[in-house]
Amino acid sequence: MIFVYITDSPAGNVAEFEKAYYEGVIQGNDVRHELVRISGYDGTIVDVIGAYSSLFMAHALDGVVTVEASGTLNLPDDVTQVVLELRAAGARTAMLLNVEQSDGPIHPTVSFSSELYEIAIGIAQTGLVGRVSATTDNGEDVTYSLGTLNAHLQTRLSINNEGELYLSAPANSGVYTFQVVATSVITQATGTATVTLAVEAVTVCEDGEIVVPPLIIIDRDEEQAHRNLVVLDPTQQSGCRYTMTNRWPTNENWLYVDENGLHANVIDREHPSIAFMALSQVQVELILHCENDSPGRTKRSQRTDWLGPYDYGSNKWILTDTILYNSRRSLVNLIVNDINDNDPIFVGKEHEPVVVGYPTDELEERILPRSLVELKATDADVGKNAQLRYSSAESSLAVAPTTGFVHVRSGANLVHNQILTVSATDQNGNGRTGTIQLMVKLLDLSHIAVH
Repeated sequence: MIFVYITDSPAGNVAEFEKAYYEGVIQGNDVRHELVRISGYDGTIVDVIGAYSSLFMAHALDGVVTVEASGTLNLPDDVTQVVLELRAAGARTAMLLNVEQSDGPIHPTVSFSSELYEIAIGIAQTGLVGRVSATTDNGEDVTYSLGTLNAHLQTRLSINNEGELYLSAPANSGVYTFQVVATSVITQATGTATVTLAVEAVTVCEDGEIVVPPLIIIDRDEEQAHRNLVVLDPTQQSGCRYTMTNRWPTNENWLYVDENGLHANVIDREHPSIAFMALSQVQVELILHCENDSPGRTKRSQRTDWLGPYDYGSNKWILTDTILYNSRRSLVNLIVNDINDNDPIFVGKEHEPVVVGYPTDELEERILPRSLVELKATDADVGKNAQLRYSSAESSLAVAPTTGFVHVRSGANLVHNQILTVSATDQNGNGRTGTIQLMVKLLDLSHIAVH
């Protein structure tokens, strides 16, 4: 369905809908739709235009437009969609309402990837501090909001519609517990999860000695630069700076330090130096130096057993061995989260089209092949992003979704030199797709050697 608007707004008109198109559902007399925002309009009247507009009414309040039934929704039985146009002060938008036959509203289940998210940050850290993720079982998008926060967090903690938690200013040290809420955009179903945010202060001993954590573990998505992984506290660490040594890999400049702390450049999780790991990660050593240190205080430990290529200790999940005590040294492990940025690639793609033989009807009576071909694809991503599902839109083919066996459907007539396409889609059929072309060569009795 395509909506085309050619507008001729009056001079000086500033009213504007946030989007040109919204979706919703009708169940009985219940109308539910995406959040409709309008700016530059302080009125309440919104006109509804369309074939069934007399059955609906709309009004605006505080910049939000709500569409509802004006009475009983007596729609014809064969109507599955209702298209409405909303107008207010020259602003226009469209709304598509899908009619669902049900005795009562059916709400999807909204589920978070975890019931409890635990986030630990330094007392000076701001910006992105963590991420939550929720999905619905009917495929609706969700928006995120925060539950009740104490007065301190209310002024500095926020969440966006990607589930990313941000601090606009440093938080006081302590452990905070709060709820995050995910709401489906159309049906307004909700789900909740608990977040604990631990804000760790810099440890200062009685003699004034500053102590840093021996091991810091952080996770961030690949293919993005990230600032403020480790932040220097401008109050308790005034006059201090970090020096950094790459522990793994030793020859990449992915992480760096400046006067504010530790940051990351863009990292590709599929880089050979970390792609082989069960949990791809980067490790650096930070040494804290302060202006009032004695000359001997900043001397670094003399270790010669740095990790060599593809030899990163016995633990494949957290890249570290025993950590010897040093109050000014932190080992930072940055776990590089995989994003779905690679298409599946079929084995033999470089020889495309792949030639496959199949018997003619005459030969098929003597030789019935198990399948046309068995295909295999790989994906450079990991986890769910590498779970493949095979398929084909060809009417003559049936593809086993998990094994890649390609069969010819009963009654299908293949043609000599016919080109057929088979697909592999990651995220178990919901992600990126790679294809391969097959060229069919029909075989008859003359192609068979009998001994």
